[in-house]
Amino acid sequence: MNNFLDPVELSLASKGLRFTNFLIDYILFIVIYFVFRNYFSNLLGLIYWGNGLIQLLIDWFFYFAFMTMQEFLFKGRTIGKFITGTKAVTINGTEPHFGMYAIRSLCRMVPFELISFLGETGWHDTWSKTRVVNIKEFEQNQTKFNSIDQIGTHS
Repeated sequence: MNNFLDPVELSLASKGLRFTNFLIDYILFIVIYFVFRNYFSNLLGLIYWGNGLIQLLIDWFFYFAFMTMQEFLFKGRTIGKFITGTKAVTINGTEPHFGMYAIRSLCRMVPFELISFLGETGWHDTWSKTRVVNIKEFEQNQTKFNSIDQIGTHS
């Protein structure tokens, strides 16, 4: 059961914002990866990096690294999240550690993971114990929550 005072639950990014994050990040990845892959293929005189399964594994590795490093280096944000004003936080509202970002990225490669958003939360959020929040709302809700916690305490 969700706590109606929980700043994280009160600040969850909408599915529309989440989808926008996905589109921006995926398009950016495709562009960067296409340029990178073609540059090194031409540099090394290769037409392809591999065939079938090998190529798929290489593609997944680079997508995993791209998403994990963005979220880790930008403290829960990707380029898409910068544009939409959102970020990933733990279910307790703290900054995730590197392993949580890695789990988020690994889960994105699970077939049909995108349809997991038809439910309340996507698999990469559930399995990594993270949520994506609207930053402004989250900060406001954290301030309110902390103010409520201070009622009755002595200075």
